Amino acid sequence: GLGDKVVICEVGLKEELCYTLVSPREVDVKKGKISNASPVGQAIIGREQGETVEIDAPVGRLHYRIIRIER
Repeated sequence: GLGDKVVICEVGLKEELCYTLVSPREVDVKKGKISNASPVGQAIIGREQGETVEIDAPVGRLHYRIIRIER
């Protein structure tokens, strides 16, 4: 949900990505703030730590593992 901090990692890679879910008007990608309505936000909402999610991106379908969700 809004304000959640999520740490995800693309399956097969070690680099962790950290985002905060915010409303569309608060988006600031440079500060790691992404919209809860974005493809990543939609894929994560309702999921739990340890789950793998699929995200349809312009480059194709990506698979991310949810490392941590801080609510």
